[in-house]
Amino acid sequence: MSEVRLVLRDAENETSGTCHGSTAERIVAALSAEPETIGELKAAFARFERPSDRGFLSWLRPGVNDEPHDVGLVVIDLAAACSPVIRHTPPLVTAAPFFIATAMLPPLLA
Repeated sequence: MSEVRLVLRDAENETSGTCHGSTAERIVAALSAEPETIGELKAAFARFERPSDRGFLSWLRPGVNDEPHDVGLVVIDLAAACSPVIRHTPPLVTAAPFFIATAMLPPLLA
């Protein structure tokens, strides 16, 4: 099973947990709605995920564990004040891939 560690951040909350890579892909797809909070991300994610009795990302826990897991790490920082970025950068110590996705924010004025 291809699992990643997922870290979600907004201006007030930080959560993390492990999930299947396809779940992380659907969460990244939900960024197309330009959410600013984890609550808004929840609403956007509903377009890509079947309804569940377990609730939205119930496996996430408060706090940040940013150690790569299985095939990598996905960090989504909704509060980041920069242009959209999705990068694949190998970490220095581990062979697992490292992904960073920031919310779709307008570019800063020059």
